[in-house]
Amino acid sequence: MARRLFLPVTTASFSEKLLIETAKEVVNKVEGADKSYEPVVRYRSFGSSGIDLSLVVKAKEFLNQYLIIHELIKAIKKRFEEENIEIPYQTINVIIKTKVDIIFIWKKIKR
Repeated sequence: MARRLFLPVTTASFSEKLLIETAKEVVNKVEGADKSYEPVVRYRSFGSSGIDLSLVVKAKEFLNQYLIIHELIKAIKKRFEEENIEIPYQTINVIIKTKVDIIFIWKKIKR
C-alpha cells in the first residue's frame, strides 16, 4: 500500500524549486519510491530558526520509507551546501562560572 512521507525541512533561505528537483532525483533513483507521485513542498510555519516546511513524497510500501528519507536528507544537505543555503541550527550560549568567579560573587554579596 502506498504511503505518503512528510519530511520536515527548516531553512533560512531556500528555493521551493530546488527542493522539488532534489526530491525528484532521489525518487527516480531509489527503489520503492512511487515515481508517479509528484513531490510537493508545503509551508508549515515560521520556526524559531527559519521557515519550517514539509517535503512530501510517496513510498510504494511502508518499509521503503526509511531508505527514501535517508537518501532525501543526504541529497538535500549536499544540495544546500552546493547552493550555500544555510540549515539554521539553534545555538545556546553557556556561561561556565569558575571557582574564582563564584568566590568573587560571594564576597560581593557578603558586604
